Amino acid sequence: EDIGPSHQRQSRQAQYPLTGRENMTHPVDSFNDTSGFRPADVDFFRSSKKTFDNPLAKGVVYESKTALRIAINEFHLEMNCECMIIRSEPRRYEVRCRDAFCKFKLSAKRNGLSESWIITKQALPHTCTVSATRTDHRQLTAEMVALAIDKTIRRDVCSSINHIRDIVMMKYDKVTPKYNKLWRGRELAIANLFGSWENSYNLLIPLLEAIKTNNPGTKYCVMSIPSDKETERYFHRAAWAFGACIAAIPFLRPVISIDACFMSGRYQGRLLMACMYDAENQLLPVAFAIVEKESADNWGFFMRWLRLEVIGDNRFFCVISDRHLGIKAVFQDPNLGWDESTDQCVHRYCSQHVAENLYKHVGRKREVSDRFIAGVNKCKPRRLQEMLQDFEIGCPEAIDYLNKVGKRNPNDEDELPRPEKLYQAEDGGHRWGIMTTNGSESLNAVFKISRRLPVAAVVEDTFYKLNKWFFERWNKAQMACQHGQVWSDRVTKLLQKRIEKGREMTVIPYRTGHGLFEVVVKGEKIPARCNQPRF
Repeated sequence: EDIGPSHQRQSRQAQYPLTGRENMTHPVDSFNDTSGFRPADVDFFRSSKKTFDNPLAKGVVYESKTALRIAINEFHLEMNCECMIIRSEPRRYEVRCRDAFCKFKLSAKRNGLSESWIITKQALPHTCTVSATRTDHRQLTAEMVALAIDKTIRRDVCSSINHIRDIVMMKYDKVTPKYNKLWRGRELAIANLFGSWENSYNLLIPLLEAIKTNNPGTKYCVMSIPSDKETERYFHRAAWAFGACIAAIPFLRPVISIDACFMSGRYQGRLLMACMYDAENQLLPVAFAIVEKESADNWGFFMRWLRLEVIGDNRFFCVISDRHLGIKAVFQDPNLGWDESTDQCVHRYCSQHVAENLYKHVGRKREVSDRFIAGVNKCKPRRLQEMLQDFEIGCPEAIDYLNKVGKRNPNDEDELPRPEKLYQAEDGGHRWGIMTTNGSESLNAVFKISRRLPVAAVVEDTFYKLNKWFFERWNKAQMACQHGQVWSDRVTKLLQKRIEKGREMTVIPYRTGHGLFEVVVKGEKIPARCNQPRF
């Protein structure tokens, strides 16, 4: 039988009756009666943390010494007052106003065994006289600038110093920061995102090794030089090439475009790049290197490593570059694998760089450089001769300059001109229609953000950019194959253009077997001697 609470209470009163207190309840029942108590103030327990109107008031606790220091700097920047540190120890921190007549002083100590710090003394507010604005501020450190521009740098690492100045002045409107603090603040903000510049060199080999492990065929080389300390070495130079890029080389045109661009981070240097072109005329960087400067030694290191580790021996390539002395020295050294005299390669000059130098040499005559760009790309020898005849009549100094450009030593009068290094009509087909290093130059803009970052971040950014390109191009190629497309879009358009042009031509053969023809194109007669048809 179920006995309820009321029945139990009646049994208890009957067993232990109260004498003399008939109108009172049993003590056990009274113990459970809470009607005589006031309701608890729940908000009292919720707001146990003390609040302060002044961030530097006595008793304010900060999670670390760094947080305390930042709060002090923020307070003084807003008040436009300056303070100076008079004591900074592992467990004590004291500051006072920079004005000797001001009574402001603040003391803080470490809070027990924790990492937090508590303000123990804040004597008086600032009594010093401050100006409305100032050119610089003692508390506006590079750390404060980095905190102010953190969100901006996350969106755009390439933010200019002028843009950063505007952001800092918007937050601290009473202070005009100096250039060096803004520059150091930007570098610190970048380091906060991508790691410190110094530690980045230590991460370089582990990062490249991890990429190599997960991407078979990847090659890299990191070189260092001894330092004053036996346990430390200085970074010298590094080169790397991803496995997918190396595997793609047999399917690319045998033309390599090489160029260098500036590293614009804390530690200056150069980013060397070697690029090739696919059937769609799209760029594919096949190798990178970071060196201290452009020199014959550094270019020799990169090109020798490129020959041995990336493209291999006994493979003929055309190399297009500017006329840097370090690059020219590579093709004069038979031990680097790029000797023109042994048919390992041919070296050609970028027509755009030559045109810019020609423009300066002839007194900045734009019509001369424009005429050169139009004529140097022509495949027909007679078009080239027309350009040279125009220069002989209108600008003879241009002829003198162009005759010297192709020589190994421009001042050697006995060396014969080498027109094949400049003109496509004299090239022999090695260029495959590529006349400039504009592809490599365009990568300068692609990796503009990377070049501001620490070295490990540079390697990481090149990896992710190339991975994105491979993914996009693979999807495009898969779609083309699914639609039954045999040739790339560029080749298909080129073949169609040649077919349409051929329909407007009439070929008249002469002397069968001697390869002599007369080709009539829209009424124009062009004699051409051909041994075999070529594209």
